[in-house]
Amino acid sequence: MSKNFTDVQLRVYYKENLSKKEKSEFLRYLMTEFDYSYSSLQQKLSGGADLNKRDLILIGSVIEDERWRM
Repeated sequence: MSKNFTDVQLRVYYKENLSKKEKSEFLRYLMTEFDYSYSSLQQKLSGGADLNKRDLILIGSVIEDERWRM
């Protein structure tokens, strides 16, 4: 069952739960898998830009099953 993440939850996960190295790996996975640009992800996950519904679903599912760690 899929958990619905909010933009705040995704930002907290990125900011507080990941080390600097993990952040790099997480962003690299999202850029490779979903064709995000680095600057776009940085802005969205730091709060400088809004996360849309697609972002919430895609990034939330990656966090939920931790496939970026593989």
